[in-house]
Amino acid sequence: MEKRIYDNNILAFDRITKNTKRIIDTVLKEHGLRSTHASCFFRICEANDGLTSTELAEACGVDKAFISRITAELTENGYICKDPASVGMIYKRKFVLTEKGHEIYDALLKELSKITSKTRDKLTDAKLQAFTEVLDVLDKNIIDYLKGGD
Repeated sequence: MEKRIYDNNILAFDRITKNTKRIIDTVLKEHGLRSTHASCFFRICEANDGLTSTELAEACGVDKAFISRITAELTENGYICKDPASVGMIYKRKFVLTEKGHEIYDALLKELSKITSKTRDKLTDAKLQAFTEVLDVLDKNIIDYLKGGD
């Protein structure tokens, strides 16, 4: 029984991820961006004071070389910039969204909120809270596993 539930959950997560990427790609396509860029928009905006390249790579679950390429593209197109108020050496300065980047972030949120609001309408706050907690635990366990943890 447990295996079947687990398999169904993994398949559902995979389908949710793929379909969410399709939605994100639709929003970003007109700007010449892809779903790979969306994670940077979300992570940078979640961190109120921005993120360094290292912090961004960790938050997105990718390596620094990938983040370097993505941030270069986003910087070149005026979506993010290095925060002049952040201190430290150039590579330690934090990336923040520009006004243009905030417009993209808002467009993504607007589209994705159409789905999340329907979900909230169908579930109680307690069920949503429990679901969020389960996802957080699962996410952390998978990250620990990949890092060689138990």
